[in-house]
Amino acid sequence: MVIKMYQVMIVDDEHKNVLLLQKAVAWDEYGFCVCATAEDGKEAMEKYHQFYPDVILVDIRMPIMDGLELIRELRKIDQKVILLVISAYDDFKYAQAAISLGVSGYILKPVNRRELKATLLKIYDELKQSKVDSAAFSQLQITIRYQKVGAQLQELLGSLGTYKECRELSALFQSGREFRMAYVLDQGFSFERLELHSVIEDFFCYKQNEKSVGLFPAVQSKEIADGVSKYTDWEGLNLILYLSLPICSKEELPMRYRQMQELAKSCFYVEGSAILEEGRQTDRLLRDIRQIATPEQIERFVFDGQVNPLILAVEDAFAEARENDVNPDILREKSIYFLIQIKQALTKVYGEATFSILRHIDYPKIASFHYYQPLKCFLQKVLSDCESQLHELWAEKGKNSLIFRAISYTDNNCYSPDFMVQQVASHVGLSKNYFLTIFRQEMGQRFWDYVTGLRMERAKQLLRETDKTVYEISIMVGYESEYHFSRKFKQIIGMKASEYRRNTVNSDN
Repeated sequence: MVIKMYQVMIVDDEHKNVLLLQKAVAWDEYGFCVCATAEDGKEAMEKYHQFYPDVILVDIRMPIMDGLELIRELRKIDQKVILLVISAYDDFKYAQAAISLGVSGYILKPVNRRELKATLLKIYDELKQSKVDSAAFSQLQITIRYQKVGAQLQELLGSLGTYKECRELSALFQSGREFRMAYVLDQGFSFERLELHSVIEDFFCYKQNEKSVGLFPAVQSKEIADGVSKYTDWEGLNLILYLSLPICSKEELPMRYRQMQELAKSCFYVEGSAILEEGRQTDRLLRDIRQIATPEQIERFVFDGQVNPLILAVEDAFAEARENDVNPDILREKSIYFLIQIKQALTKVYGEATFSILRHIDYPKIASFHYYQPLKCFLQKVLSDCESQLHELWAEKGKNSLIFRAISYTDNNCYSPDFMVQQVASHVGLSKNYFLTIFRQEMGQRFWDYVTGLRMERAKQLLRETDKTVYEISIMVGYESEYHFSRKFKQIIGMKASEYRRNTVNSDN
């Protein structure tokens, strides 16, 4: 099942707060992805016009433009975006001012994860319902002649089947004429260009962003196809034209429009120019694929920086999707989740040092890809850029920073009887087995041999400098029993612990 991912922007002038919010919840599990972050209101306004997020988390106290001023500016241009204030200030006047500006919630720092999760679930339901209720086609704008009929057609499509009296449109169909709807997904295309080439004369045309919709007399179907073919040849473009079955009444128009959109989804893998007609059956919307890469492949990339295995994983996943005609929406969702996994792995392993890596990924761009090859190339380019940034990080901080963090954590925690290797692996963001492999490669010894060495050195110090019993020392250095400790001590040091204490005491005397 494809989950609609809504875009979230986090606005906070403290870098650590941004990271904490990004890690506070598994955003994708609640239907969201963080598409952008900003450090002040001014930057947030710029990012808003770049990403158009569905939800914005706003701090109150920020330089240049504070949170309340940002909310006011956003409300001037967008009454629908959901605003959520997250602030350390519990002063009622701040909450009152924010609520008066139409925010959906006011959460105090430090953020309670349970409260944030509950808020996200509520917001997701609101967004989902608003999408159902909104007139999805109301933004279609008429671009050429026949203004009255065109405006009524636009209103009809925008009404999603709530038919109003449209006299001119009704009269158009009552004349006995049949029409066909033509649909093209390409930002640079518009049907009026065909008129300029003197190919088609009698038609209505609408354009919204990358979508161009035309309504043509059915008898001109061949001319439509020929016109688009000539147009693509003249302009050197690759376009896919979707043609509906004949339409006999205005009541059919919304249904046909939705069918054109579904047809466009099912033809994600068509390359080059093509003319596809409604009626082709497909079950692609029901198919799914595995994740693009396994967690093990991602963690090897994060530590070793070898990008080729991940590029091959993308190649294999896309080939599988193409072979099985997987729903394009699923492939786009998997692509977004794949990049989120890499970002999370980088943050776990290297912390704030990797904040800038993958920070400015254009997630809305991923959702806008209508062809197989460009999306695949986009992902592979992102991976190559990420590899370069990772090598720059190592050049500045040293590739062994992960091992140094592991050693530091081990030195401070290995003297507890409850100490386990999984704790260290989790601390540096690796799986247990992969961490053990990396540790042995980098340090030239097994991890538990290293821990045993630390414990023995600590035990020797306690035997020399304190009068604690062997049993007490065994507990202090991480062993649950005196027997186990004594056996290991003799194996490593070559004598019993009591002998070592006597020898060092006699030597000092």
